[in-house]
Amino acid sequence: MKREAEVVAKVMINDFEDNFSFCPVYYYYDTNYHLILQNKFDGVLMNAEGMPATDIVLSGTDKDYWIAYFGALASQSNNSSLGKGLILTDSQGKNIDQFWRGEYFDIFRPDPKYSYTSKKYDLRYFKSAQKLDDKLKEKYP
Repeated sequence: MKREAEVVAKVMINDFEDNFSFCPVYYYYDTNYHLILQNKFDGVLMNAEGMPATDIVLSGTDKDYWIAYFGALASQSNNSSLGKGLILTDSQGKNIDQFWRGEYFDIFRPDPKYSYTSKKYDLRYFKSAQKLDDKLKEKYP
């Protein structure tokens, strides 16, 4: 499972490095989400090579940043689940927006450089960075 999780991380990083320019992107392990909410970035945020990021433009007092992660989306109208997708939160963990994978993710023509689905585990990533970049530039000019 560890190898497949590494493949998912690699295709996601490929996608964001090649297709996303809306804002700086740092990567993190989901087990460190709570540290990011506490503005603890040193040694937690990583660059595309998986090394600790050294060019972090955030300080321990900043509150003007977003956190993105993949998780279960909730319907706005009846609290039912919409499946998995990308969730954007503010620096306090409050949901700002969510993007359902069928709307923003390229699930029908997966490019192996940017997409991966495990045959054994519930691990997957679909190319999405370009569509997300376009949507964020339109919605948050």
